[in-house]
Amino acid sequence: MELINEVIGHIIEGGINIQLRDRGLYKAKLDFKFNSPTFTDTYYAINISHLQTAFYLLFFGYVMSVVCFVSEIIWHRYR
Repeated sequence: MELINEVIGHIIEGGINIQLRDRGLYKAKLDFKFNSPTFTDTYYAINISHLQTAFYLLFFGYVMSVVCFVSEIIWHRYR
């Protein structure tokens, strides 16, 4: 019994129990960090209604390019 008490005393004096406790807390923090929900875990289904502004801008660009192309053709014919 005296040998076991001496080993326990050395462990407590050496701070091994504090290191094990801290390591356990550090592991628990890591587990919580990896299991906690973040913005990367959630996703949103992006559909046409979300991209409507982008499609309108693209359509406006196509219309402007066609207008410029037609105006160049007309300009060179009448010139």
